[in-house]
Amino acid sequence: MPMNEHNKGGTRKQVDELSIKDKIVLKISNLLQIVKEKLNLNIKLLDYGADSLKIG
Repeated sequence: MPMNEHNKGGTRKQVDELSIKDKIVLKISNLLQIVKEKLNLNIKLLDYGADSLKIG
């Protein structure tokens, strides 16, 4: 079920209220398999190894 549809974890309104920054951080943390709270937003993605990710 897509994240923006109603589900047990929250409502569509809650997901829509996430800022663009929060959505990007959530996506990056999922891709890097790092808890989003542990991401240092002052570090470049390349320092996390994002250049070696295959997205698609």
